[in-house]
Amino acid sequence: MARSLQLALLAVLALALSPGACRAQAADPAAAALLAKMVEAFGGETRVRSLKGWRYQGTQTHRSSSGEFVNQLDVLLLLPNQMHVELRNSQGTTTAVYSPVQAFWVSGSQTGDLPAAAQQTFLQDVRANPVNVLQHLADPAYSFRIAGSEVVAGVSTTILEIALPGGQARWYVDPATGWPLKTSNAVPGGSGQAENTREYSDWRWVEGGGVPFRQRYVQRGTDAASNTEGSIEIQSIQLNPPADPRLFARPPLSLSSLAFSPSAVSFTPPAPPPPKKATLRISAQPGRAQVYLDDEPRGTASEEGRLVLKDLTPGAYRLRLTLGEYKDWNQTITLNPGDELTVEARLVPRGPAPFTSQEIVEMLEGGVSTRRAATLVQQTGVDFTLTQDIEDRLRRAGADSDLLLAIAKAKK
Repeated sequence: MARSLQLALLAVLALALSPGACRAQAADPAAAALLAKMVEAFGGETRVRSLKGWRYQGTQTHRSSSGEFVNQLDVLLLLPNQMHVELRNSQGTTTAVYSPVQAFWVSGSQTGDLPAAAQQTFLQDVRANPVNVLQHLADPAYSFRIAGSEVVAGVSTTILEIALPGGQARWYVDPATGWPLKTSNAVPGGSGQAENTREYSDWRWVEGGGVPFRQRYVQRGTDAASNTEGSIEIQSIQLNPPADPRLFARPPLSLSSLAFSPSAVSFTPPAPPPPKKATLRISAQPGRAQVYLDDEPRGTASEEGRLVLKDLTPGAYRLRLTLGEYKDWNQTITLNPGDELTVEARLVPRGPAPFTSQEIVEMLEGGVSTRRAATLVQQTGVDFTLTQDIEDRLRRAGADSDLLLAIAKAKK
């Protein structure tokens, strides 16, 4: 098979779907947070676990030292290690098959084994594919760390460095969306290692997760003949498509013999699931207190002081309890999704209202001693600040220094 055609087939290996993730066991907290963002952005753990493969049809523009070629693609990838590629152009159809058992190509009546380096490139590309990596976040063979930042397509991305079996990879992740806008990893190339870089754009929503419908790839190595670049544009894609073992046997079954039912595509992200509700448990003493959230009545505590409020929307609230001759009890609380928060409230008796300055004047003019007045002020408090005018008026009514000091300390 011509060298340029072999390189064109290798270029279609990686397609970053990044639909979700399991929980990462990353030692780097920043890396774990970024991976959690990807989980949130692309559908969550259930979706990624359910993804077994995909089939897409599209157009490839491939450039190498041999020239430029435009190919029509039909690609089936089954995780973790099988792929069937059919590439059509003016020269005919070429099929390439990769599996753990064999890797070969067929073009017309000709067939042959693919080089060992091609199979190694395929296996390493699948290991570094975002879908595969995100399915192995809890695998101790994979580790993650933040390695700086870089602007990709005008976006300041966070570089996530990944150690995985057999090598390393780098993702350049948009921290706002959780999408990898670029990936790079080392692959066998010519007489040595080559750097395989891909940039992803035209993100659309397929069955609840992001899929880049355009990919630009560049491979650079020490062997100039192995240097390639190009782009892939997807026209349609099917997640978890039907497959047949004969696709990976000699002679291979054609993909056209299998039904292709493209998944629905949307340019608008799916509506986020409603947040989990929260529960608030109130324990109040004494019982029978009225309960308010943001001044909205929510019920009355039992004789024992118990009240449970369920199905509350997460957020911050002002919790207030009121009861007869007791002072209102207030507290600001925050309810997170799924919370079951318990709040204990002890209400304090109101007691008599604090004295006004006029009441103290009348008390002294009515014959109450300054010592007795000071005791009452200490017990009940006053509702005014001791100004010079009020002090003068109190002294004229008979207040002494001890009473004035008690008043100054008793302001409520």
